Amino acid sequence: MNLTLERFAYTPMGVFGMLTWTGGHCYTIEEAWRNNEKGNSCIPVGTYRVQRGQFPKHGEAFEVQGVPGRSAILFHTANTVADIEGCIGPGKRLGALGGVWAVLDSGVAYNEFMRAHDGKDVLTLRIINNLDQGKLQ
Repeated sequence: MNLTLERFAYTPMGVFGMLTWTGGHCYTIEEAWRNNEKGNSCIPVGTYRVQRGQFPKHGEAFEVQGVPGRSAILFHTANTVADIEGCIGPGKRLGALGGVWAVLDSGVAYNEFMRAHDGKDVLTLRIINNLDQGKLQ
């Protein structure tokens, strides 16, 4: 099963994208690009292995693997960049919370994502940019 994350907005309040898979999609929020800094940056454009696992803070989740110098990059519920540390947060809608740009209905989007990949332990994620600014490599 393949996932594609197409980033379309690079803002001071986060990087926003659209995650698609066979039969579904959701919006995403990530940290701004900070040279792939652990816990503080989105990950570089590329293709990655995504492995299902159990994690103390988030329970069952998919982890993006093979990112140089990084680990524990998870897909998990999150609305704003304050909710993530280099991870990827899904959402059903774009909006704002407390004046901060956000993805909304993250729990709904996350549950749909997990159900769509029920029985799958390994996925492939391709991250691409659809940005004019060129800030994300």
